[in-house]
Amino acid sequence: MNDQALIAVVGADGLLGEALLAELADSGWPASRLRALVAEEAVGTRLEYADTYLKSAAAAGFDFADVAVALFADAELTAQSLSQARAAGARLLDLSGHLATTTHVPVVVHAVNDAELGAQTALIAPPAVVVAAARVVAALQPLAGVERIDLTWLRAVSNDGRAGIDELARQTANLLNARPIEPHLYPQQIAFNVLPGWDGFDATGYTAEEALCSRLLAEAVGVPSECVTALALRMPVFFGDGCVLRLRLMRGVPCGQLQRALEASAGLDCLALDDAPVSPVVDAVSQSLPQIALLRAAAGEARDLNLWIVADNVRAAASNGVAVARTLVDGPR
Repeated sequence: MNDQALIAVVGADGLLGEALLAELADSGWPASRLRALVAEEAVGTRLEYADTYLKSAAAAGFDFADVAVALFADAELTAQSLSQARAAGARLLDLSGHLATTTHVPVVVHAVNDAELGAQTALIAPPAVVVAAARVVAALQPLAGVERIDLTWLRAVSNDGRAGIDELARQTANLLNARPIEPHLYPQQIAFNVLPGWDGFDATGYTAEEALCSRLLAEAVGVPSECVTALALRMPVFFGDGCVLRLRLMRGVPCGQLQRALEASAGLDCLALDDAPVSPVVDAVSQSLPQIALLRAAAGEARDLNLWIVADNVRAAASNGVAVARTLVDGPR
């Protein structure tokens, strides 16, 4: 470990920022080599880190001169402080989504494409669902090739930050007490409901969010963008994403070989199939790795696969971000 390198977490007091701190602590990163940056109004907030606390500092005007890697976990703060971090020579890893929607920089997933980062100064760490799907595809590509990827993303409201959590909590309480609800963040009721995408449809009928998910996944695994589609649905759960992943392989391979390839893959946890169902809330929340719960294929040598994957949308994204940051600091392991 490079104990002299400094890592900064921008937006350290948000959901994703707190998860990044937890993952850094679990990885053994020293508190003395970490800077927790927040918005002006939150300066001075004490943030839990392992068996101690970090005192937060303002992201605005922060001197990034000694920072090796800056992890960006808040889109608004990223927009404000990205240029000063870049000018100071820090390597940038954006988990907030800001860079993904404003510029075109490489997408990186640990255990997929982070071993050859070279001198890249800005990178995108994608959402947990992209991390999970990319690791599955990377595990199966050498064995069978992947011709097509179709993904259905069942999104927890925490993907929309604390505002999503507050909206679901408020609506649930009101409905259970026979009180009227008034949607604010979402266009319709989210409690006890499922919402498809509603904003920014492109010429093919996909939302901007779905098109971005498809692009990030295609870039992470190195396939043409037209080979990937994504459908996003918002679910009435606070944390924990589900993913139905359908793959069309180039070559038929016995299902047992595919299962063994997934079990041997770094960054995935393949759960044993038994009578108990696997769900995002019960099985994925607080877990750093995505969980593969089901692999279904036609009998014999399968080319069409259906997988059910669950992941803690916050913790798994943060785990990937920290693993990439450690690669940037320490080199591939």
